Amino acid sequence: MSMSSSYSAILVISILFGALIGFAIGAVFYVFHSLGLYRIMKNRGFENPWMAWVPVANYYAFGKVSDDINLRTRGKNTHLRLWLLWLGLAAMISSLSYLTVYFACFFPMLQFATPPSDMVAGMVFIILLFYGVLLAVSIAYTVFYGIAIYRLFSDYHPQNAVMYTVLSLVFNIVGPFLIFSVRNRQPVSLFRQPVQGPYGMPPQYTPYYPQTPGVPPQNGGGSPDSRA
Repeated sequence: MSMSSSYSAILVISILFGALIGFAIGAVFYVFHSLGLYRIMKNRGFENPWMAWVPVANYYAFGKVSDDINLRTRGKNTHLRLWLLWLGLAAMISSLSYLTVYFACFFPMLQFATPPSDMVAGMVFIILLFYGVLLAVSIAYTVFYGIAIYRLFSDYHPQNAVMYTVLSLVFNIVGPFLIFSVRNRQPVSLFRQPVQGPYGMPPQYTPYYPQTPGVPPQNGGGSPDSRA
């Protein structure tokens, strides 16, 4: 076995070992994120909360929660569920394409002690091209994901919404655990619900949950029967 073949074998084994460790760590994060999102969807009464466990479908599920929060708190219907679905799918395809092109370009160069300069230049250009597409899609997804996760934390932990959002975006490994930690908290949007005021007036907020007998409504809220 030549030295280049031995080096290639060691490199392949190292990559596979690293991929296995990465997969195990990623599985832990995925379980915490899915379990937290599943509980949130179930507590909000959504149909098909199992989508939180399905790859790609969980992008739609997360956006659906964000859209529901925005509709209840601001009275506006948004479509983050579709943006996250398509951008998340595009990010997955871009990642797989980039890795495929990277290894397809990298391993042939191991056959040469000194790869030809034109070969190196062509492969570097292809790799950078696919990486540029991946970077653009990832940035777009991060923007919409940041909006969605900020809405989530604003609803479930408003005191720390900004801090939780920044931590989730800067340190991706923190996000799943923060989502898991707020799964059973009482959300603001399910306690107060916008009701369109008469004659085009701004929405008036009334409690979403029934009032406790003998306790007067707070913040000018009425009984559940007064909701539109």
